[in-house]
Amino acid sequence: MQELTESTQNGVDDDLNIKTSSWSIFFAFAKKHWLALSITLLLIASMTVAFFAIPVVSINRLHFANLNAPITLHKGDAVHLKGQNTTAIVESFVVDTCPIKGKCYGNDMSSVEYLLIIDGVKYATASGVPAADSKYQIETINSDYATYVTLRIVESKK
Repeated sequence: MQELTESTQNGVDDDLNIKTSSWSIFFAFAKKHWLALSITLLLIASMTVAFFAIPVVSINRLHFANLNAPITLHKGDAVHLKGQNTTAIVESFVVDTCPIKGKCYGNDMSSVEYLLIIDGVKYATASGVPAADSKYQIETINSDYATYVTLRIVESKK
């Protein structure tokens, strides 16, 4: 019976030792595999720096861009501003000099319609039409108004 009591006391002590020894197991693992852990940490840090240093990173139809970086998009493509909660989506291309039959407004009514989302607030905007009271604007650089647009997200002038 006395042995049972000692083993129970040792069992409680062993539980405490297991908790403290888990850190020593972790440190032993880190010490044993320091090279692989260092390379992995260096690789993750390098990829993070490269992500923010490269002006535009594209993944399928979602593009991540720095502020003021030009990017070419197609209908339905989205560009997300790196480090910000800002997204611009190309909604449609408009090429119409006579939107209402018989009423023409000139010979260049072409535009690109965008959906600009800043911190969850949606702004409907088009090329040449600024988004009212927003931190950022979409500047259309070039477009054929049918298939592509080259744009950049810029800060609003205050």
